[in-house]
Amino acid sequence: MDTDAFLQHYFNVLEIYGEVNKGQWTSIITSIRTNQSILQSKYDILENVLKDELSLLKDTDILAMYKETEEGSSLEDNKESYSIDFIQMALVEELMDRITFIAWEQANQLP
Repeated sequence: MDTDAFLQHYFNVLEIYGEVNKGQWTSIITSIRTNQSILQSKYDILENVLKDELSLLKDTDILAMYKETEEGSSLEDNKESYSIDFIQMALVEELMDRITFIAWEQANQLP
């Protein structure tokens, strides 16, 4: 799975996440627009859903997605040269940067 496909899946999951929290993505971008910041509780939701979804992927998929990032593109192919836990943590940071950027873009487009 490539990063763009994963993020599309992630945003779909956010819209149907949990029985009580349906529509989280809409709620988060509305909150950003209203507060002109991202509340920690909203950031935590984004990060927790991301970690949950990444945990469903194979290590090879996580590694492939990480290699699509600027930081990960220089990673050696030698599997002994990395820890998958480190790679997943670094990928979460990279994806959270992209996700929050998209959230801000969409929040700024709201009326």
